[in-house]
Amino acid sequence: MTALLIIVLILLLLLFLPVKLVISYDGKLKMLIKVLFFRFGISKKKSKASKKTQSSPVKTTPKKLDIAFSEAARLIPKLFKRAFKMLTVKKVKLYITVATDDPCNTALSYGTVNAAVYPIVTLLENHTRIKNKDIRITADYIADNTTVEFYSEISTFLLRVIICLVSLISDGLLKIFK
Repeated sequence: MTALLIIVLILLLLLFLPVKLVISYDGKLKMLIKVLFFRFGISKKKSKASKKTQSSPVKTTPKKLDIAFSEAARLIPKLFKRAFKMLTVKKVKLYITVATDDPCNTALSYGTVNAAVYPIVTLLENHTRIKNKDIRITADYIADNTTVEFYSEISTFLLRVIICLVSLISDGLLKIFK
C-alpha cells in the first residue's frame, strides 16, 4: 500500500514538472526540450531511401471522410486557442537586420518586415503570456544580406497538455473515428 502511494505521488509530481521548449535560429534551426535536468534535441533526421512497400488501400466512404474533415476543421481552431492559452513564453529574442544590394529595396523590405512582425507579436501577446521580449528590426544599407537571429523559451506543465488533449477528446474528437 505504501509503495502504491509513493508511485502515485511520483506520478503526480511528474504532472507538475515544467516542460520547456527552446527554439533558436542563427542560420540553422535548433530545438531542444528540457524536463528537469534532461535535455532532448529535436532534429530532422535524414531518412534513407527505403523500399516502397505495397499496402492495401484503405476503403472509406465519402460520407465518413466528409464527417472526419468537418470535425477536424471544427476542432483545429479550438486546439490552437487552448494550446496558446496553456503556454508561457519566458523569453523571445528576435533580431532582424534587413539588407539588400539596393538601398531603396532595403527600405521597402524594412517596412514590409515591420508590417509583418509586429502584428504577429501583438497577436501572440493577446493569446499567450510573454514575459520577456526583445525584438529589434534594423535596416543596414551597407550590407548585402539579411540576417535573422531568433531565440525563444516556451514552457508549460505536462498536466496542462493532458487537460487540453482530454478536453479535445470530450469535444468530439471521437466522432471522427466512429
